[in-house]
Amino acid sequence: MDAIDRIVNQVIRFTSGPQNSLEPNAPNNFPLLWDAPRHDYVQWAGFAPNADGGSLGRNAGEVVGVFGQVTVKHYDNEKDARKGYPSSIAAAALVDMEDSLWGLKSPRWPEDVLPPIDRALAARGEGLYKAQCSSCHALINRDDPRRRV
Repeated sequence: MDAIDRIVNQVIRFTSGPQNSLEPNAPNNFPLLWDAPRHDYVQWAGFAPNADGGSLGRNAGEVVGVFGQVTVKHYDNEKDARKGYPSSIAAAALVDMEDSLWGLKSPRWPEDVLPPIDRALAARGEGLYKAQCSSCHALINRDDPRRRV
């Protein structure tokens, strides 16, 4: 189960009882990781901002969503509350993981392993792609270190 659905499932469990939630055993497809830090928004529905500290907050939320632990405590004053809550979130590792994603590039089609691209057919589809697809699925120069998605 992906982290977002797991979080929703837990909210249902905590707010209306375990009888209304499901065991977290659903199959899941993982997203492509290359260019992930270059997206303005991420997640399967494109709702999570990826700018500034957004990636750390998103990744910390995902840890909690997929069986991480947070101990919610009551604090009597603001100074103590600023310490946060004890958790199983390894924030430094999440930052390292996110930083490592900047070096990933999408793979090139391996024509030596898979069937080669039919260049004539691709040329025929280019106009259709430009008219119907490119506004959402723009071509990206995978070698540009400043590329955005």
